[in-house]
Amino acid sequence: MSLRTDIENTTSSIVGLKYSVTGANVVPTRQSVTFGATAKKFFALRGDSEVAEALERGYAQGGYAEAMRLAAEKLAARSKLTYVQPTRIARLYVSAGEKDRALDWLEKAYEERASQLVTINVAPQWDPLRDDPRFQSLLRRMNFPPQ
Repeated sequence: MSLRTDIENTTSSIVGLKYSVTGANVVPTRQSVTFGATAKKFFALRGDSEVAEALERGYAQGGYAEAMRLAAEKLAARSKLTYVQPTRIARLYVSAGEKDRALDWLEKAYEERASQLVTINVAPQWDPLRDDPRFQSLLRRMNFPPQ
């Protein structure tokens, strides 16, 4: 298997994220724990040891949510120096249960007309945000039908 195929397979499995958010708590399911390992593999395969290490450090410090938060912060800091897809950062923040930060990055993606938003109305990784008025506003501005 080529490195490119491995990255593509890992990327496609990241989209399959499953978790539940209760208030401010993120309760990872078996699939979300797998997502954490998959995310670490994804960044390691891309040669991004900083984010892979942030995931590992965060998981050791505070579990799944902390791992996702530290990875998102690492990418957010990097985005000040070079381009990082805002949806990638948003996905990590939503996985950490940081809804406001996730929505801030989705707004940035919208301003950039990011192509990754074409499935925002149906992609399961955004489910924890669906009831949020900011998310609903974003869907309306993108001319998606009301949900």
